[in-house]
Amino acid sequence: MRIKRLVIDGEEAVTDGCREDAVTVCCSDPGRVFRAAGSVLLLDPVLRIAPLRAEVRAEVVAEGREYLVRAGPRSFSATDKSDGGDRTDEYRALMSRSPEEDRILLFDGKEGDVLARYLNEDRFFKPGELFRVTCGMGATRTFRDCLRDYTETRSLLTDDDRDLLLSFLDAARFWDEFGRIRDFRYEGKPLLVRDADAETADRLIRLAGETDRQILILMRGQGIEKTKE
Repeated sequence: MRIKRLVIDGEEAVTDGCREDAVTVCCSDPGRVFRAAGSVLLLDPVLRIAPLRAEVRAEVVAEGREYLVRAGPRSFSATDKSDGGDRTDEYRALMSRSPEEDRILLFDGKEGDVLARYLNEDRFFKPGELFRVTCGMGATRTFRDCLRDYTETRSLLTDDDRDLLLSFLDAARFWDEFGRIRDFRYEGKPLLVRDADAETADRLIRLAGETDRQILILMRGQGIEKTKE
């Protein structure tokens, strides 16, 4: 799944985004692009992302289909780019995720090892909280087995590592593996990194190959630069 194009009130924000790319978006207001992307990706309301009072148009590729998405203060629609047919309900279903799956899309440079929190549920979650934010999936044996297998054999982190970027990518990779167990067609939403500095952006570009997901890196600046891996 990827955002190929994102336009906010007629101004291009993302152009020609590709799955294998880390797309660096330099703009005067990263928060505005962040909220526009959140509108297009239908991020869960529990994330409390302030609505963007703007007209947003996007081209989104998901499960082999290209959608033309329009999101406004009081409207939302998605059509098939090839034939113009209304696909709003289909698109909403594709974007439906648990609150936790949407939460791990957002990098804020503060949260520690996400997977360690899952492994130590009693320490980091209130009773029943992981069940609730994963819509019940976190309580299944499949989730626990996949989590254990991933952290023991395929994690990007070492036992003593507390690298926030690697933890961020690890969480996405885990959910991709778990998602494909549930549905082989599962595609993760793009990852969003807001207010990135140059060092963070450079590292993410180098690490982009560690995940199947598109990474939108929002930096303060002028113009738009698309950087290939």
